[in-house]
Amino acid sequence: MDIRSTVRPIPLEELPPASTFMQTHWWGRFKAEAGWTPHAFLHESGEGLLVLVRQVAPGILFAYVPHGPSSAFAGIPDQGKAVSLDTVSAYSTGLSLLAGALSDMLPSKTSLIRFDPAWTLDSDLVGQASRHGLFDVRRGSLPRNGLRLSSSGSDIQPPDTVVLHLRPDEETLLSRMKSKWRYNVRLATKKGVRIRLSTNETMENDVRAFYALYRITAERDRIAIHPFEYYRRFLNLDPESEPHRELLCAEHEGEMIAAIMTARTSTRATYVFGAASDSKRNLMPAYGLQWEAITRAKAAGCTEYDFFGIPPSDDPSHHMHGLYRFKTGFGGTHVTMPGTIDADLRPIRSAAYRSAETLRMWYYRRFRKKS
Repeated sequence: MDIRSTVRPIPLEELPPASTFMQTHWWGRFKAEAGWTPHAFLHESGEGLLVLVRQVAPGILFAYVPHGPSSAFAGIPDQGKAVSLDTVSAYSTGLSLLAGALSDMLPSKTSLIRFDPAWTLDSDLVGQASRHGLFDVRRGSLPRNGLRLSSSGSDIQPPDTVVLHLRPDEETLLSRMKSKWRYNVRLATKKGVRIRLSTNETMENDVRAFYALYRITAERDRIAIHPFEYYRRFLNLDPESEPHRELLCAEHEGEMIAAIMTARTSTRATYVFGAASDSKRNLMPAYGLQWEAITRAKAAGCTEYDFFGIPPSDDPSHHMHGLYRFKTGFGGTHVTMPGTIDADLRPIRSAAYRSAETLRMWYYRRFRKKS
């Protein structure tokens, strides 16, 4: 069946519920306030798809699909975890055909569609697929009505993460952590760290305190952050809509020393932002915060907790190796996704955009992070 006949555009508010917060209609509204135009689509299977579009240069529109599409939306039969190169080839073909279908329904000046599929793959298989070029569907091997695909070269969402399954009881979850992590979770409480949920009454001051810590964290870890209003809007925009967003604060002697923001759908909670002071880190507030978020997610009926991004391997030379150790210590499963994949609608303009993007990333990594 031609995938074009199975997909149709729908109003944003009719986008069906999704397991990932980045595929909700709320995320579309949130990103609209940051300059994106959201477009929603429905597959005959009942699956939805959020596509964000913005102008990146005169005459060049860029479309981005965060953590999508699902395999069903791409017309791929459910095969569970990919176990063969043939399965990855089927994913690539389905994505190429979907890109061709979307090209007829997106604004005419859209030059590039960038996908970040949340497909769970075996990490060794991803390496094989990359070497064999199976995520790069070139002109000579295009399926009928499909579009050329290529790995973007710079991932927007991290392709590796840790997912903790929440069906076991709390004691079992604790027992599956590394022993030092269990100790640190309990240590925070013993040392007088108080974990609390930000409320409507405290939200404004809490977000400001969070942002002050986040700026410290960004300088320490050399990461880019958004302006203050982005985080306030993340919590305050349509507070009753899914995903449910929370700000958890760790305090000691009345001082906020760490905080995290989470987003929760009906099935999955995600750790999205985290900040910590340079002082009192020996009180292990980050461990207490994560455990509070995990137990709150479980109590709300979620079956998964996503730690949202780690380096690809336990490599001590990686500049974010500490993040890898911290997130993997809670007993979750290391999950690998394909990474960011581009579909060219207008190859010349797409190539020009990617070249400019590569140059900008090179400048940022070579000079800005060292300044």
